[in-house]
Formats: sequence, structure tokens, C-alpha cells
Amino acid sequence: MSGDNSLRNWAVRIALRECADYINTHFAHEEQLMLLCGYKDFDMHKREHTEFSKLVLEKCTNFDQEDFHFALKLVKFLYGWILSHIAHTDRLFVDDLKAYLTMGGV
Repeated sequence: MSGDNSLRNWAVRIALRECADYINTHFAHEEQLMLLCGYKDFDMHKREHTEFSKLVLEKCTNFDQEDFHFALKLVKFLYGWILSHIAHTDRLFVDDLKAYLTMGGV
């Protein structure tokens, strides 16, 4: 049974690392777009990205000390945060980006 737990922990740890890598890539690209279009709330938005990235990295680093129940709670948290961030916070700069693109931006 401990072999199953070990394998499961390894798989979840790998998934969290991949999530963290994707988050950093996505946030960097998104932040570049915000800067290009002159998004007025860039600093606040970047702060949210930074705090979330730190949390995910911390959870990845300390995952070995947690149990599977913790992993499930973490996945639910990640899912909820990402959905709410995309559905609300990311939409706040869409008009600025559209205006930038309309004016011939990249």
C-alpha cells in the first residue's frame, strides 16, 4: 500500500510542478500583453499573479509533508482560483487590449 501512496504522491507532485510551470509561462505572457496595452491596474494584477505563484510553489515544495486529502483540497482551490481569475480579473483588461489591437498593436 505504501508503494501506491508513494506513486500517487509522485504523480501529484509532478502534476503540481507542471501546473506551476504553466502558470508562470501564462502569467508572463499575460503580463506582457497588459504592459503593451497600458493596462492601468497592471500592478494589482501582477501582485495577484505573484501571490498565487508563490502559493503554488510553496505547496509543491511541501507536498511530501501532506496527505492525499490535502492534495484534493489543493486541486479544488487551484481550479476555483483559476476559474474566478479568468472569469473576473482577466476580463478587466480585455477592453484595453481590444483598443490596443484596434489601433494596430501586435
